[in-house]
Amino acid sequence: MRRRPLAALLGAVFALMGFAASAEVIRGIEIKGNRALEEETIKAIIISKEGEEYSADRVIEDIHALYASGFIRDVVVEKRYSESRFLPGIILTYTIKEKPIIRDVKNEGTKGLNEDDLKNIVTVKPRSVYDPSQLREVKEKLLAEYAKRGYFMARVDVVVEEVGPNLVDVTFQVDEGKKPTVKQIEFFGNEAMSDRKLRGRMMTKPEGIFTAKKYNSEDFQRDLYVLDFFYDDNGYLEAGLAQPERLLTEDREQVMLGVGIEEGPQYRVGEIKVVGDLLIPEADLQKGFLLKSGEIFRKSLLIRDQQHLLDLYGTEGYALCEAEPELNLKREERIVDLTWHIRKGTKVYIDRIEVSGNEKTHDKVVRREMELKEGQLFSTADARLSESRVRQLGYFSDVQIIPRPGPEPNRINLEVAVKERQSGSFTAGAGVSTASEYFISLQYQQQNFLGRGTNLSVNALISDKTQTGSVSYADPYFLDSDWYLGVDLFSQEIYQVQFVDKRRGGSLTVGRRIPHLENVRFYATYAYVVTNLQSYQSTATIYKKQPDNTDIGSLTLTLDHNALNNNLDPSDGTRLTGSVETAGYDIFGGSNDYIKTSVEGYYFLPVYGRTYCDFHARFRWMSYNQGDSLLISERYFQGGSRSLRGFEVASVSPMFREDNGDLTPIGGNKDALMSFEFIAPISEEMGMKAVIFYDVGNVYNDNEDMDLNYLLKDWGFGLRWMSPMGPLRFELAFPIDPRKDDKSQQFVFSVGSFL
Repeated sequence: MRRRPLAALLGAVFALMGFAASAEVIRGIEIKGNRALEEETIKAIIISKEGEEYSADRVIEDIHALYASGFIRDVVVEKRYSESRFLPGIILTYTIKEKPIIRDVKNEGTKGLNEDDLKNIVTVKPRSVYDPSQLREVKEKLLAEYAKRGYFMARVDVVVEEVGPNLVDVTFQVDEGKKPTVKQIEFFGNEAMSDRKLRGRMMTKPEGIFTAKKYNSEDFQRDLYVLDFFYDDNGYLEAGLAQPERLLTEDREQVMLGVGIEEGPQYRVGEIKVVGDLLIPEADLQKGFLLKSGEIFRKSLLIRDQQHLLDLYGTEGYALCEAEPELNLKREERIVDLTWHIRKGTKVYIDRIEVSGNEKTHDKVVRREMELKEGQLFSTADARLSESRVRQLGYFSDVQIIPRPGPEPNRINLEVAVKERQSGSFTAGAGVSTASEYFISLQYQQQNFLGRGTNLSVNALISDKTQTGSVSYADPYFLDSDWYLGVDLFSQEIYQVQFVDKRRGGSLTVGRRIPHLENVRFYATYAYVVTNLQSYQSTATIYKKQPDNTDIGSLTLTLDHNALNNNLDPSDGTRLTGSVETAGYDIFGGSNDYIKTSVEGYYFLPVYGRTYCDFHARFRWMSYNQGDSLLISERYFQGGSRSLRGFEVASVSPMFREDNGDLTPIGGNKDALMSFEFIAPISEEMGMKAVIFYDVGNVYNDNEDMDLNYLLKDWGFGLRWMSPMGPLRFELAFPIDPRKDDKSQQFVFSVGSFL
C-alpha cells in the first residue's frame, strides 16, 4: 500500500512530460523593430503569454490589439519551434513597424484665427504618434471654422516631412482666400416689420454703390439674435426665425442671405401681479415698473423691470433674490398677463473682498474706491457704485465685481477683477513747426505713479520762441485720508500771436470729497506767479506798456462734480466744474487785483454700439480794479487745441488799433465756448477712435456784452489714440466764414487727457 503514492506521482510526471512533448506550448516571445516603444509595453498589449498553449486565434487577436493601440503601422508574427530537447515548444517573434513620432506642429497662413482658436482646433501635439486620420480630422475642423467665419474659399494642405529616423514634422498650410461680400439679404414672411427696418438693425449689410462689406458669420449670428429680440421688443412674442439660407454665387465671391420669419400676433400687456416674498406693498413695487397695462409688450422693459426688483431687494441685502417673470399669453384677446414670482432668500453679508488682475496697482488704490466693505450687508446699488468709481480712475480698461460663494450660505466673497491699461506716457520729439524754427520736447506723465494712485507729470519744451518746463504731483488720498494734495512748479515762455508770455511760479492745492455728496469734490488752490509780457512786434505799442516782473498771488476755490465713467477717456457721464479765482486785494499778494469766474460742463452720451457724443460748454468772465494794472496775459484768448480749433492759437480776441492802423489782440474779460463731438471707435484693441467736431465761441471786450448771437465757428475731424505713450490727438480743423487774415485750415496735435 505504501508504494501506491509514489507510483501515482511518477505517473503524473510522465503524463506532464508527455503533454509537453506533444502540445505546442509558447516557450518564448520576441519583439523586434521597436524604437520608441519599450518591449514590456508591447508584451502588455498582446494576449499570448509565455507558458501558455499556442493558439493561432490568439495571435490574430494580438495583431488586432497592436493595431488598435495606435502606435503600430505594421506587424508580422513569425512562429518557429524551440530547439531545446527538455522544453520543446513554440517561439513567437513579433516584428513591428512603429508609427512615426511628431517632432513639431506648425500653422502657416492662419491669419484669420488667433492662438486660442488654434489651440482648440489643432489637437495634434508634438511628441504624439503620427496618425493620418487625426490629421484629416484637424483639416476638416479648420475648414469648418473658416467657413463659419465666412472664408468659404479657404484651402488647407497637410504637409508631413520626415526629419529623422521615425520622426516627422507636420505643417498645416492654410490659404484663407477672400471673404465673399454680401450680395443681398432677403426676408420672407415679414408683414408687420418692413425689410428696411429689419436690415437697419443688422451689422451685416448688402453691398452698395460705394461699399462692399465682407460677410462675417459671427456678425450674422448676432444679427439673428437681434432680430429675434426686436420682435419680442415689439410685442411679437410668438415670432420665430427659420434656419437662414446662405447661397454662394458661382465664383464664390458673393453670398446671398435669406431669413424666413413667422411673425404671429402682436401682444399688449394685460394684468401685472407681484407674488411671493414682498418687502413692501405690491402697489409700491409696481410704481417702479416701466411695463404698463394696455401698452405694447416690450422685452427690453421687462428686463429693466426685473433689474428694478433685483436692485430693490439687493439694496436691502438680499443678494440671492430671484425675480422670475411668468407670461400667460391670451391668444384670442392678444394680451399677455405678467406675474412676477419673488423669492428673496436670506440676507447676505460680505466675508472677504479680493482684488485680482492688478499687477502694478496696489490693492488699496482699488479698495478705497469701494462703497462695499468686508463684514457689511451686501448691496447691489453699492456694488454698481463701487464698480463705477474704480472704473472712473482711468487706470483700468475693464472692471467687474464678481460674487463668489462664502464660507456660509449667508456670506459671500467678492472678487474685484480689473484689467490694467496704459495710464502713463513718455514722449520725446524734435522737428520744425510753423510757429518755431525748431522744437525739442520731453514729456513724462503717469496717472498711477508707482501703482499708488498718485499723479506725476514732468514736461519740457525748447524752441527758438517757446521754452516751458513743469513738474506736477498730486495725491488724491494724501496720507491715506480723504484729502487731496497737489503741488505744481513751472517756468514758461509761451508764444502767442504777437507776444511771449513769460511766467514762473507754483501752486499748492488741497481738497476733499464732500461727505454724502457722491462725485463732488471741493478744492482750494493758492498760486504765486511772477509774470512778464514781452513783445516782439515793433508795431504793437500796447504790449510795451505792460509792466515787467509782475507778481500775482491768488486763491482759487473750485467745486467739481465728476460723474464720468473714465477720467482719461470718458464715453458716458457728466462733469460740471465751477471756480472762482481771487488775486491780490492786499490779501493774497501781488500787484494785480482781479476776480475770475468760470463754469464748465461736459456731457457724454452713448449713441449706438460703441459710438458716443460729447457736448462741452465753458463760460468765463472777470472783474478787476480800474486802470491799466491788469496784465494782457491774464485776459482771455481763444484758438488752438482746447478751444476754437479752426483758428490760430490766441488769435480770437478783441483788438486794439495802433497809431499806424494795425490791429493788436489784447484779450477779453469774458468768453464763451461750446463744442459738439461725435466719436466712433476704429480699433478697440489699439485704442483708436475717429472724431468729427463742431466748435462755436468768441471772446468779448470790457465794453461788450456776451452776445451769443455772434460766435465764430469751425468744424473738423481727427483721430484719438490711447497710445502706449499716452492719449494723443490729431485733428484737422476748418474755420466757417473765416475772417480776413484767418488760415483756411489748422492742424492740431496735443498730448494728454481727451477732455
